[in-house]
Amino acid sequence: ARSKESEKDALNARQRWTIKGDNLVMSGQHTESQLAKMLGRSIRAIQRRRARLREAMAHNAGVKQ
Repeated sequence: ARSKESEKDALNARQRWTIKGDNLVMSGQHTESQLAKMLGRSIRAIQRRRARLREAMAHNAGVKQ
């Protein structure tokens, strides 16, 4: 239900993610609802972006070894 509500306010839906947005998502300083309001994204979009960033970080860590 929370995610559906946040989708209505997602003004930046289908827009490219910025480095600033990525940093906020990964910082862990804000809740997903706070991030949704701050970034104009849905909670689901934030969850997906965080997962993709973590996956990319894990991949990059594996490549460097």
